[in-house]
Amino acid sequence: MTSTVVRLEAKTDARLREMTGVERWSMDERVADLLERYQLELFWNRVDALLVKLKAYATAWRTYQDAFDQSLALVPGGGMIVIYPLNTCCGG
Repeated sequence: MTSTVVRLEAKTDARLREMTGVERWSMDERVADLLERYQLELFWNRVDALLVKLKAYATAWRTYQDAFDQSLALVPGGGMIVIYPLNTCCGG
């Protein structure tokens, strides 16, 4: 595995070390986890922003809702699939 040196302020380094020690993760695992969470946060922020724009146009919003309703008809048993961003559901 190739390694890279990253310079951090002492305060940031101490926070990362504290987090990795509590959870017994390596520094690499912690940084990878934080990057994954950050990418998910960016994704859901973009989704939210796009939905706000979509809702501003009544015809487009109705078309979106109709397409969503039609997709639910494809789910066996007519059930609903709900997807929550990790930062808003289940303590994530």
